[in-house]
Amino acid sequence: MGIPLAVLLSLALGWSIARVDRSGTPGQAALPFLLIIGTTAAIFWLERVEWKLGFFSPLTIGLSAYALMFAVVPLADMANGHPLSHHDAWWSASWFAWFGLLAFYAGYRLAFVLRSTEASEARSDWLPGRERILATTFLGVAILSFVILLHQLGGISAYVSVFRRRTLLLQRSVPLLLGIGLATPALLLRVGGWLHQPSKYRMALRLGAWLPPSLFLSGFLGARFRIAGIAVALLGVYHLGHRRIRLVVIGLLALTLAWLFVIAGVERNYVGARRAAPTINRSNFYEKYLVTHDLGEFREFVITLEGVPGELNFQHGRTFLSIIPGAPVPTGGQLYSSVFFGAQYSAGTSVSPSLLGELYMNFGLPGIAWGMVLFGLLIGLLEAYYRRNRDRIGAILVYSFSLLPIALVLRGDFTSMTGYYLAGLIPLVVALRFVERPVPQEDGHISDYRLSRGSERLLR
Repeated sequence: MGIPLAVLLSLALGWSIARVDRSGTPGQAALPFLLIIGTTAAIFWLERVEWKLGFFSPLTIGLSAYALMFAVVPLADMANGHPLSHHDAWWSASWFAWFGLLAFYAGYRLAFVLRSTEASEARSDWLPGRERILATTFLGVAILSFVILLHQLGGISAYVSVFRRRTLLLQRSVPLLLGIGLATPALLLRVGGWLHQPSKYRMALRLGAWLPPSLFLSGFLGARFRIAGIAVALLGVYHLGHRRIRLVVIGLLALTLAWLFVIAGVERNYVGARRAAPTINRSNFYEKYLVTHDLGEFREFVITLEGVPGELNFQHGRTFLSIIPGAPVPTGGQLYSSVFFGAQYSAGTSVSPSLLGELYMNFGLPGIAWGMVLFGLLIGLLEAYYRRNRDRIGAILVYSFSLLPIALVLRGDFTSMTGYYLAGLIPLVVALRFVERPVPQEDGHISDYRLSRGSERLLR
């Protein structure tokens, strides 16, 4: 009872400050960002003590992304004198961000009130034949979709020429992009087959034959988040389903992936250009990278607070309806970019408003409250599902695939990131219904995977 009560009290405090407090002195300006960092650390510590929560969990990765975008980067902006840090909305937005974090965790804890986390006694078996057929079908559709889209563009040279205008192109090619996205569930199905019968040879075969085409297809038009999603999912599957990765190795891998993500983000904007991409190093990291839109979600939130409802009216849920295919409404990213960064948007660049910004853009402060509670609730339900079924291969695959998309949805825009996630999740879940067969308990049959794992449960 103590933790839920503390969350509710903190939520009430965050709401009161966000509603009433409108200005702060320079000495106070860092306080809400330090509270965000401290709150994320406290949440992780509580979950670690109670549930042995590790790095490979949607909550941990979501908290890390939130602290980075809404606390660490704003503190860097203040230290470097970013113009927006002197705006009145900066102070209000900082408290709104802390309040959003509290609402997020309140929803997460609510999930465990609604759903049990007790381990299920249900057992299942893995059907390798069906797995191979479905994985091959998915990969075949992905390759065919890529070839058709490349042909529509006019070939490789045309592909390079439109690379920097990818945002406008992607809006017109959603069906084919959904087909290309099947490469990720195809790879995960094959990795599930390796979990069923793990061996070094089978691992080398999976990675050598299936990983390269999956990375190539998923990285179409510089979609680095899809490549990063595959890398994180594979690491999650290995850690949760086979053998724990040591903490120091996890740290090194996280730093490597983050650096590659940064470099890819810089380099992709210069594909087909005559100028070379700028060199990024420790001394110019803020000026060349952090000051851009890539991780500046808090700045976008400040701009949203200043511009809504003045320059842009409240949308009352319209941008969220854009997740329905064919709906005649813009996504949050399209609307935000076209209104506040029209020149960049017309050149093919889309700026993400962040989940907080899109919630405010639609429903104001109440939208942040209920939207973040709902978002936390969904993550909590995913966590509860995994804890009930952590010995099942399918649960490990679904959980691992969900790790990075949580952070991407927080970054925004909601429709694009959620659509990317569902485009991989739904085919994966449907395929698992055919590949992973429930075993009646009275038969006394345990799959080879369970025999190989014994009764031991992996600690994350």
